[in-house]
Amino acid sequence: MMRHYEFERFELSAALPCCIAEQDGYFWFPKLHRCDGTLLCLVATTADVAQGEWPAACYQSTDAGTTWTQTREMHYSHASVPQKPDQLLLLPYEFWPLSDRRQAARALGQHCSVGRETDPQVSFETVRFLELPRPLSRYADAEVCLLSSANVLRLDAEWITTVYGRFENESAFSVWCFVSLDQGLTWHYRSTVAKGEAVQTPEGASESCMATLPDGRLLCIYRIGSGAKYCYAKSYSIDAGKTWTESELMPDMGSVAPQLLMLDNGALILAGGRPGLHLWCSWDGSGKVWEHWDLGAHHNALAAENVLLLASYDEAPEQVAHVQSTHYLSLIGLSENELLVCYDWLSNGWQAAVPGHKNRVFTLRIRINERKA
Repeated sequence: MMRHYEFERFELSAALPCCIAEQDGYFWFPKLHRCDGTLLCLVATTADVAQGEWPAACYQSTDAGTTWTQTREMHYSHASVPQKPDQLLLLPYEFWPLSDRRQAARALGQHCSVGRETDPQVSFETVRFLELPRPLSRYADAEVCLLSSANVLRLDAEWITTVYGRFENESAFSVWCFVSLDQGLTWHYRSTVAKGEAVQTPEGASESCMATLPDGRLLCIYRIGSGAKYCYAKSYSIDAGKTWTESELMPDMGSVAPQLLMLDNGALILAGGRPGLHLWCSWDGSGKVWEHWDLGAHHNALAAENVLLLASYDEAPEQVAHVQSTHYLSLIGLSENELLVCYDWLSNGWQAAVPGHKNRVFTLRIRINERKA
């Protein structure tokens, strides 16, 4: 069953929300990865505090997200780089200094080999981020303030990604661009996408994502705060990430963990939230004009009464005593016009789900086509 929606420039069909897993304790921040024809969903099973390597439950699908099977425990990862047809490099999230200078960082990445009938096989190899222009600030314990939470794109012979962090003696986050020539093991600093002080919010610029536009430009969208009073901001690059335009606010779009995906049919998809779960679509080739679809409202219309989500920026029902989601969505393309969205539902807000109650992870299949005149 698909529910259909029509907009000025596009038509959208969305399926029933599918609960792929539920668990008490901590069970949240789901992230989708693809390895050949297999999809992996990593779900963090630990508190939202700096801790180095985050444990995660892993779920595997070999039928484009229709059914899922729980596999082995792994380390949580936001981003991955294809290695071989059946192998991914899952990038680490938090990092340690490579030397006392703190201008380079290292952590263990996971080489993940996937077989359709077996659990993923994992080995570890050091991932390094090098050549930062200034020392990094110290982070929790002995770590440095560099966090990898963005997607990874292929640009000709190199891979490109963004990370966020703080230089020494800075209070606000900045977003930095890195490139790799060895399939994600070694990353070299290329540029600063957005300086924290230039964004002019207490938090600065943090969680980010990128897409390659039809004209070859890179579009980077990033978080600048949390909550209804904050929106996303964006920058463009015409030279493969060497330089970026000044930060431009995106009113009424936000606020945490933006997710970008360019479908083969030309639809540029942006998803995110807090409050609410939202999806925007742009057909103008540049990400300047967006149309909005309320994913949270769709969930509420089709889900059971006890798994409702805050549906919009304006809705704040008195009966909602806690946040119902981290609002950290994950996107992955399935075909020319189809994508899979993943998100969580929390039974006890930011605290661990108590015994007898469960946090849940949902996927939602969406089909988007340009509306014909």
